[in-house]
Amino acid sequence: MAWWPAVLPANRDVVAAHYLPHLFTSWDRPEVRPFYVETLAAAGGPAGEPMALLLASFLTRQTPDYRGRQDPEEGVRLLLLMAARGDLPEAALGRQIALLTRCTELKLSQATVRLQAAARLGAHREVWAVIRAALPHLLPGAGERPAGGVADLVALGVTVARWAGARGEIPALTPLAGRRSSSAFARECRRLHGLLTSAETGG
Repeated sequence: MAWWPAVLPANRDVVAAHYLPHLFTSWDRPEVRPFYVETLAAAGGPAGEPMALLLASFLTRQTPDYRGRQDPEEGVRLLLLMAARGDLPEAALGRQIALLTRCTELKLSQATVRLQAAARLGAHREVWAVIRAALPHLLPGAGERPAGGVADLVALGVTVARWAGARGEIPALTPLAGRRSSSAFARECRRLHGLLTSAETGG
């Protein structure tokens, strides 16, 4: 598997798609190693949903792994590499993080910690784009409660949106910001919505 990227060096998404069945063979015993994905990250060609899913898996998996050797910074390094090259598929990555943490046992809190680390290392604009894409898939609907870890991701969104000078309303956030609630989740939603909408008007 380590040599697969060399077969199609200019079409990494095709190689990434072939890695996916091996990635999901067992969540706690992944077969796809970080250096495989690092090779793809440095390759050419489009980076879409397959690459985003590979990267999301490294950002959300728990550490250490069953061998006790998982490096918690692997996902951060991969994100920074693609961001530095201008190749990070931010919107796709946000969707895939939301998908993995909603539909599997993988934890959103793991991704939040690693996104925060990447933002502090200079990728705050890219991290904001990832969070913005993830939130519509993670925010609760009417009558629903937020899933675990969503409040912390929204709080991180406040920080990185400010660093990035972000603006533009997130429609899924608007009704949540209007809720009369003193919960941490509601407070963070109001903060993020206020920041984004005040930026729109120059306030």
